[in-house]
Amino acid sequence: MIANLQKNKKGFDWAKNAKIIFLWGVLLTMLMFLAVTNIRIYQRREKLKITVENIKKEIEEAKEKNKILEDKIQESGEREYLEKIAREQYNLKAPGEEVAVVVRDKENASADFQSSASSGDALRKSFFQKIISDFKDIFNYFSRD
Repeated sequence: MIANLQKNKKGFDWAKNAKIIFLWGVLLTMLMFLAVTNIRIYQRREKLKITVENIKKEIEEAKEKNKILEDKIQESGEREYLEKIAREQYNLKAPGEEVAVVVRDKENASADFQSSASSGDALRKSFFQKIISDFKDIFNYFSRD
């Protein structure tokens, strides 16, 4: 009996249990591989869900735009719409229709034209030309005194 206890106390016999240890190692390696693969698949699936939602939104927007365009196509065939476009874009009039033109005073019209022309010139000038003209205006202002 004491001999049996001493055999048990000798320690773990690695040679006898090498197969079991190897199998446990392979099993743990496979479980780790499956866990990592499962996490990657889950992440990919979440990205694809977001992509699908975005595509569904784009499809809905395209359907709405398509509906608006179809309504415009339907409307474009109507006589009233064609007359409206002819009046607004091509300045045409219907037969028997009179057109009224509003003319301003020459003084007001010329002043408005000059102010619009000067503002148009200011828009065309480059940044440095604007700075130079501002310096000229300042110099002319102080040189008048």
